[in-house]
Amino acid sequence: MSVHVVALANYGKAKIVGRLEKTAGIDLSVADDNASLARIVRNAEVLVVPAPNYVPEVAAAVAEAPNLKWIQTSTAGFDPLQRHGVPKGIT
Repeated sequence: MSVHVVALANYGKAKIVGRLEKTAGIDLSVADDNASLARIVRNAEVLVVPAPNYVPEVAAAVAEAPNLKWIQTSTAGFDPLQRHGVPKGIT
């Protein structure tokens, strides 16, 4: 069984994507920008995103992602997540 991870990695993309691709049990989808992230996050179980990219458009898509359980910021801070909200049940 694999875990579907969606990543937007505009900071350190090669390193982040490279490590995720090498990790057993991960089904990885890589977003190129916020718009594509908002489209593909709906099927994710894990989201890896730079905190500054957690904008209202992404937050709205996250709210519609029934299987999402975990958001990992790939940059320091989580102020945008607090500002735009994270649904209950997502850590």
